[in-house]
Amino acid sequence: MTEQEAFDKVWDHFIVKRRARSVIGTAGRNETCRYRGRGGSKCAVGVLIPDEQYSSALEETDVRNIMQEVPAVSNLDWAFLNELQNCHDFYETRADMKAAFRKLAESRGLQVPR
Repeated sequence: MTEQEAFDKVWDHFIVKRRARSVIGTAGRNETCRYRGRGGSKCAVGVLIPDEQYSSALEETDVRNIMQEVPAVSNLDWAFLNELQNCHDFYETRADMKAAFRKLAESRGLQVPR
């Protein structure tokens, strides 16, 4: 998977399809991102993990380990995955998340899907 393909998948999931962020805990307090959550919710990196490569054990690991455990993302740059995750983790509103994704695309030379 290329960075552009990964970005497109994440953009489609959160911006086009308007899917919910995957977090547990109380909003603003003790909120923790999950790769997969209730009702099909996912985090940015979770969107990139194919169902057949997902295991609940991945919830206890960080992005560096995901890169080792999940072949679909193993060729992607750690900093890129971390930045994608930050766009998901630190921006609660769709508008803020969209702006963060746009900024990431610009910094990485990626095209923002229409």
